[in-house]
Amino acid sequence: MAATAASKLCERKRLEYSAAFKEFDKDASGFIEASDLAVVLKSIGWASDRKSAKDILSEADVDHDGRVSLDEFLEMMAAQDPDPNDELLDAFKVFDKDGSGFVSAAEFKATLAENGMAKLSDDDIAVIIAEADANHDGKIDYAEFVAAMA
Repeated sequence: MAATAASKLCERKRLEYSAAFKEFDKDASGFIEASDLAVVLKSIGWASDRKSAKDILSEADVDHDGRVSLDEFLEMMAAQDPDPNDELLDAFKVFDKDGSGFVSAAEFKATLAENGMAKLSDDDIAVIIAEADANHDGKIDYAEFVAAMA
């Protein structure tokens, strides 16, 4: 069975979105009406107006019944919610200048300099690399980068 976008939501997000959905599913029917969608989205921090809510509803309402089920809502939210792992990979690639799969001290320093953060000394950079470098090979691989960012 193919993985759905909703299956990729972290548990915290799944619980947050489910709670918001249930709060507006007042009759416990398992659906929220189109008219409530903008309010639900706003309750979870989305800046939404009625037009964008209608656009979102048209994408989320897979069975075109004018309302959204919890499954449809979770699918919609997962599709709109960026995967934090994608963002970490993108950040890692910014530092991994040569595409080697590792970030060296030189790459780290160059990236900081490009982003106006060149005030760190070589010693400071060495300390940062050493703290993130779990296998002590003098460079940071993607797994070490993710662990350091957690």
